[in-house]
Amino acid sequence: EKGAGGILSLKLHEGMRAISVRVNEVVGVGGFIVPDARVDVVVTTTPTQGSERISKIVLENILVLAAGQMIEQKDNKPVTVNTVTVAVTPEEAEKLALASNEGVIQLVLRNYMDTDNVVTVGATKARLLASFRPSGPATEKEGESDKQKRYVRKRASVPAPVRKTYTVEVIKGNNRSEEKFQ
Repeated sequence: EKGAGGILSLKLHEGMRAISVRVNEVVGVGGFIVPDARVDVVVTTTPTQGSERISKIVLENILVLAAGQMIEQKDNKPVTVNTVTVAVTPEEAEKLALASNEGVIQLVLRNYMDTDNVVTVGATKARLLASFRPSGPATEKEGESDKQKRYVRKRASVPAPVRKTYTVEVIKGNNRSEEKFQ
């Protein structure tokens, strides 16, 4: 209908909004972010004056509506700017606007089957470096002379991630079987 807006508005569900953010090749995951992909938004910022910078996931499982370029004017000359347009709630739009103006945002591509939300404490420089601290005392590596001796610290073991199993029922004529996938 005339005056109803562009085709992009047809992709928005009721109550959702489209917002575009500037990206570069790094922020846009090297061009792998395409329409209908799902992303998380990570912001790196300084929470309060004088505090340590922190990176934190602020939005999860956000639908990408469009990825491309737009033309902006800079010094009366057209400049191509890469953008990603995402579908968000009004509250998420406020978060994304603040994140892109107050910090540096990064888009994190996620598997379209992964709909789980995660809770993280965020990453600071202290937490980042703490992850490389040894978990136990140093031990000598066997079979080396005094000049060659190196001390090795064992890292704490990290549990393997739990993999989801999906079952699909396959029907071929009168025969039924189940296939399991991870």
